[in-house]
Amino acid sequence: MATTPPRRRRTPPPPPRRHRPVPRAPKPTRWRRLAVLLALPLLAIGSTVGLRVVYLDRALPGTELAGTNVEGDSRDVLKERMTRLAAAPVTVFAAGRQLRITPVAAGYEQDVNATVAKVLDEGRHGPLLGLTKTAAGLFSSRNVVPVDRVDPVKMDATTRAVARLVNRSAYPGGITVDPVSLAVGVQGPRQGRTVDRKALARQLVVALRSGLPTFRAPFQSSRVATTAAVRRVASAAERYLAQPLTLAVGGEPVVVTPEKLAPILRLRASRKDRTQVRLGSDEARLTA
Repeated sequence: MATTPPRRRRTPPPPPRRHRPVPRAPKPTRWRRLAVLLALPLLAIGSTVGLRVVYLDRALPGTELAGTNVEGDSRDVLKERMTRLAAAPVTVFAAGRQLRITPVAAGYEQDVNATVAKVLDEGRHGPLLGLTKTAAGLFSSRNVVPVDRVDPVKMDATTRAVARLVNRSAYPGGITVDPVSLAVGVQGPRQGRTVDRKALARQLVVALRSGLPTFRAPFQSSRVATTAAVRRVASAAERYLAQPLTLAVGGEPVVVTPEKLAPILRLRASRKDRTQVRLGSDEARLTA
């Protein structure tokens, strides 16, 4: 006799959980907002005043002297730094030459005491008693230019000395003819150089002011003919010296031998364009 299995009772599902609402923070009242707005500036002012107290008689944050960070330097440290800076020489380079220049020779002099006072005073004056400048030093820098003076006579003499060392005249090149073999030689061209003395004086003051040990003197180079152009003139001279030259003088033919023509030939550069050269003659010898 078959038996039927007992039926399983179905358990009812649990009742849904009721989520309790999360309590919201109370909205700030108008007075609270006003208190926060007033507290922020007061906090910034208090921090800036505290910064002034910490850096009393010292350079404030963000202060630079001639491009060098001097934050926190005391008066004595600044004087020592300025004394070294005021006596530091500078070396000028130009076209493979160099010249060592001292501040005394260039007529450059720094006022150490006035510069130190200027550094310590930087960031302490302005709107709101300079508090905005003091706070700005935490995010940016302020460069202080040294108090200095320049003797124009000594500076002029210094730039002249550099110009005498660097300047040179342009040479367009030349040709030479051996009087025996009549072989034609080439003398290469050479660019000229001229120092810009006004720009040199400005750069020299900047270098002495900031303690820059070296810099390159500004100069301009004059253009000349290329060596290939000079060689073409030499080739033209060789063709003239290959055989006697016949000239018409007063309607009569005059034969000039290569031996007589050789000392007369010269390389000539154009007056309008110094890069253009041609074969010419020595007029003084030609008339003689």
